[in-house]
Amino acid sequence: MELTDRERDKLIAKIRALQAKTVKRGSTEAEAMAAAAKVDQLLRDYNLTLTEEVVRNANHIRGSLDLTLATGTFIHPVQFALYGVEAFCEVKVWLSSRNNRKFVVMFGEHQDVLVSQYLVGLMRAAIDTEYEAWKRDQQRHGLKVNPWAFRNAMGKKLGARLVAMKRARDTEVTATTGTSLVVVKQQAVEESFKSLDLKLRSKKSTSGRVSDAAAALAGMAAADRVALNPGLGGPQARSALK
Repeated sequence: MELTDRERDKLIAKIRALQAKTVKRGSTEAEAMAAAAKVDQLLRDYNLTLTEEVVRNANHIRGSLDLTLATGTFIHPVQFALYGVEAFCEVKVWLSSRNNRKFVVMFGEHQDVLVSQYLVGLMRAAIDTEYEAWKRDQQRHGLKVNPWAFRNAMGKKLGARLVAMKRARDTEVTATTGTSLVVVKQQAVEESFKSLDLKLRSKKSTSGRVSDAAAALAGMAAADRVALNPGLGGPQARSALK
């Protein structure tokens, strides 16, 4: 969709006003999420015809979620879906520990960080719900329950689904607008992230091993049942913004 200079300026102003609606600036969490979804909708409706100026000057923020399990010892298996969140939301994601708690930290454009937090919370709840239902069914039949195989496999499959969704979205964007703006956005996030000068360490995880094939298959099947689209520019999110 071609925009006149005046229409373009009005659209940029609207997007910046929506990006300014943050919890820190007095908006409720629901209002901030609605504003982020509206930005996403506008970018799609106008086929990303905004100039590089909007992307390069985007407001980059940090957000975090506590992923410590109730036991206080292990991190939630949703950690195995974080690679998909990083890809789909186009944010930087890493794990952090403080005061014996485990956190996931996201860094990127304001609306992308909000969506990534939404997704992690959604998937964490889905993993817990599906695992409890599967565990009850296993116990009802007198079968052993592997506490990790189901949840770890479900987390990994959810991550894979997000990566697939990202590829499909990129294909659609490339077909309509080309790849230049996508690259500029990635570069802007990367440059802003580097300016944080964080000292991050790579750490191999051993808790992601899946030793129970049946439990893993059940976990992957459960991941396929999770509705990841609502809230991400889908019908439910759009109706909430009217």
